[in-house]
Amino acid sequence: MATTMRRRGRAMVGVAVVALSAAGTSIPVGADGFEFEQLEDCFGQPMFPGFAIVVPENSTTWTNGTSGDDLIIGTDGPELINGGGGDDTICAGRGDDWIVGNTGDDMIKGEGGADTIYGNDGDDFILGDAGADEIYGGDNEDTLYGERGDDEMYGEDDIDALIDNGGDDEFDCGSEHDTASFDDDIARVTNCETLIEYSGPTDDGD
Repeated sequence: MATTMRRRGRAMVGVAVVALSAAGTSIPVGADGFEFEQLEDCFGQPMFPGFAIVVPENSTTWTNGTSGDDLIIGTDGPELINGGGGDDTICAGRGDDWIVGNTGDDMIKGEGGADTIYGNDGDDFILGDAGADEIYGGDNEDTLYGERGDDEMYGEDDIDALIDNGGDDEFDCGSEHDTASFDDDIARVTNCETLIEYSGPTDDGD
């Protein structure tokens, strides 16, 4: 009998009832004989038939992706996630997570919690989301969004874009010609060649 896993009101993965005790369990998404909806990942991208790697809640061991393009879905507990090779999409969940994109052009969303995120190799797009996050772009041209919370963001190598969207963030753009976009609540900006300052929201939300 098919069931649907739901997180924060959004259907995440249509699955058969399976044991998810081992880190990195692969489960069918919309395979023949299983319930399928037009599902979306945490970036709003359609999820097509294939496999997702589901991280066991409160896991104390690394959940590793494959050498291909993976979709890795976390839970509301703290987790250790390594994307492996390929262009991965990682939706970490609301715990205090440690996330490594590894190689490939990855899309990583920390979601809630105080996350530590490393893009490593590839042109990565990293969104810290809620919580006081530490984000490291690594090599290649990365885009880092702090979102809510007092974040620390480090562009490191190559041409990066660091974007503050709320909170008293700290930026260190690193080497090459980088761009920092921030509001008037920014705490510190260093090693950023192009600075774009904008007004933060007013008390009435305008």
